[in-house]
Amino acid sequence: MKRLLVPDPDSLLERARADRRAAENELIAAIVRRRDGVSPATINGSVSTLKSFFDFEEVQFNWKKIRSVTPAGKTVAKDRAPTAE
Repeated sequence: MKRLLVPDPDSLLERARADRRAAENELIAAIVRRRDGVSPATINGSVSTLKSFFDFEEVQFNWKKIRSVTPAGKTVAKDRAPTAE
């Protein structure tokens, strides 16, 4: 079952501490590989979880660059609150 974006976040953490750019590129490659197989919400949730993990471990990635390769979520409806009119 391949639910995780990165199978072992701890090993990615070790690689990120050794070479941040290589680990960042590995994460981007994992996102690109999974884009066609899972929904955008799943990928965005995984990226958010990894961001929280790496922020806690004080490893700084370029999250703007990483988020640029994540797929955009699909808008199902344009629900709004009713107006007074």
